[in-house]
Amino acid sequence: MDDPTDNKKVIFNLMGTLLMLVQDFEFIMRHSVRVTFAHRSDLTADKIFAEDKQTLGTLLKDLAKKASIPEETAKLLARVLADRNVFIHRLRYQKWFDLETTPGRNAVWAFLGQFSNDLTRATAILMAAQHQFAQTVGFESADFVKFRTSKFWREMVEPEKPQASQIRRRSYPSTKHGQG
Repeated sequence: MDDPTDNKKVIFNLMGTLLMLVQDFEFIMRHSVRVTFAHRSDLTADKIFAEDKQTLGTLLKDLAKKASIPEETAKLLARVLADRNVFIHRLRYQKWFDLETTPGRNAVWAFLGQFSNDLTRATAILMAAQHQFAQTVGFESADFVKFRTSKFWREMVEPEKPQASQIRRRSYPSTKHGQG
C-alpha cells in the first residue's frame, strides 16, 4: 500500500500549518519579552503596544537578559530559532530538500517533524510561563481561562509547567524611588 504522506501536497499542507505555528510562537515570544519578563518600568501601554520589528534572534537575546532560562530550555529555543530560519529563509536550498524523490521527501519530513515538535514544545513552555505570571499578578482574561480548558492546554502546556517554572525573571536594581 502506498504511503499517503509521500506526496508534495501533504508536505505543503504541513508547511502552511507550520508557518501559522511560527507566527504563534513569535507572538508569544514578543509578549514574553514585553510583558511576562519585563521590568516593571517597561510595563506601559506605549511600550507594550508599540510596533515591534525585532528579529526572533534579538527577542531571544532580550529574553535571556530579562529571565534566567534553564539550559535545556535555552537549547530548545536556540534550535527553534535555527530551524525557523532554515524553514522561513533557506528550506528550498538545503542539500536534502527534494520533493521529487521518496528519500528527499523523507528528509523533508524528518526536518519538518523535528521542527514541529520543538516549536510546539517551546510555545507550550512560554505559554505556561505566561500563565504563571498572570496568576502571580492576579490577571487572567476570560479568553485565557477558556483556553486553559482546551485539549492543547491539557496535552501540551500542562506537562511543560515544571520546565516553565524554572524560568525566572531577573532582578533589577531598585530605582531611586525604591521601586524595583
